Amino acid sequence: MGRPPLAAHEGMLFVFAGDDERCLWMRDTPSALAAAFIDAGGKVLNTVEMQPLTDTRHCSRAPARYALETRAGWFSTRGIRAGERLQGLEKVAPASR
Repeated sequence: MGRPPLAAHEGMLFVFAGDDERCLWMRDTPSALAAAFIDAGGKVLNTVEMQPLTDTRHCSRAPARYALETRAGWFSTRGIRAGERLQGLEKVAPASR
């Protein structure tokens, strides 16, 4: 997406206006990333590992309100997987269009 690689403890949080199936892909993204799809209550629905410069779609397994992208392996090295709860997401407003 034309931005520098994420540092070790950086991430990008995507906040969606509603709950729906969400998909991510890696076209024009030169660094491997991991992502978690998260529901409105903060529950991790599933995590995915994404390879750079691919058009493979990586989708949520249920309607998601958030997607959190991090460096590859970030969730697995911390033992974060489906069913875990993240706190504080309700304080983040969706981006305006």
